[in-house]
Amino acid sequence: MAIEHVSVTVDEEHLVGVREVAARLAERGLEVESVLETLGIVTGTTNDPVALRAVEGVASVDRDRGVQLPPSDSEVQ
Repeated sequence: MAIEHVSVTVDEEHLVGVREVAARLAERGLEVESVLETLGIVTGTTNDPVALRAVEGVASVDRDRGVQLPPSDSEVQ
């Protein structure tokens, strides 16, 4: 499996313990990049996003989507 960037949303019941949820995600293979405590979001990379859904306290796991803008000198802006 390829490495994917993901954003994990922590459910409301576990917002106070978002760092503990992040630690459990790391145990399941998430390479944690950031923990946005006030938002209840953990970001990172993993090769198995589906496995992260089973972690207690996880509301959702969303794969990041890349966006590429055209060059600044292109005709379409």
